[in-house]
Amino acid sequence: MSIAATPPAELQASDTARERAARRALIAGIVVVLGGVGLMFVHFYGGTPDDPEGWFASVGFGAPIVAGGLLAVVGAGLDAPWQWWAAGIAIAPCALVSIVMIPLVIPAVVLLAAGFTEPSPVSRNVVGGVLAGALVASFAVIVFHQDPVTWSGGSSSNIVTTTEATLSVGVGVCVLAVAWAVGSTDKRRRAMR
Repeated sequence: MSIAATPPAELQASDTARERAARRALIAGIVVVLGGVGLMFVHFYGGTPDDPEGWFASVGFGAPIVAGGLLAVVGAGLDAPWQWWAAGIAIAPCALVSIVMIPLVIPAVVLLAAGFTEPSPVSRNVVGGVLAGALVASFAVIVFHQDPVTWSGGSSSNIVTTTEATLSVGVGVCVLAVAWAVGSTDKRRRAMR
């Protein structure tokens, strides 16, 4: 059934459902951003006093999570459901790495559910998949990459190098820039119709 043939009551119900999904995505995105910032603090203050990592390593460690949350927030602002599910796909595997991050699975599932309320064009699904993959890959590099040195003064021997942190922050910024550019273009096109 096309929108032109849709009775007004059904159209209004559809708009209301989409608005509710956008609201859920916005709230879940904000929760993820706060969780990512909290992860940065845990990483920074959870180390030992002689830990060779600095504050930038902690920022790099939490950057993929924060970028995933901001992807959902941007998607809510631009009314782009494909960004919601992309954020959920990016956050879910990252959240399963540590017991501290497992609560982020809940907003990831909310984002997936909100994002799949309406079908997205194939081109946007591809863009969303690439953005999600980039965030997961940047987090995987931080967690699973062989470290150049070993530090066992704390509970972990994982060192976040400056290169890894820079890559993580850079990928997050690029993901958000692409999401904003593509989502803004889509929003302008919808406004012209």
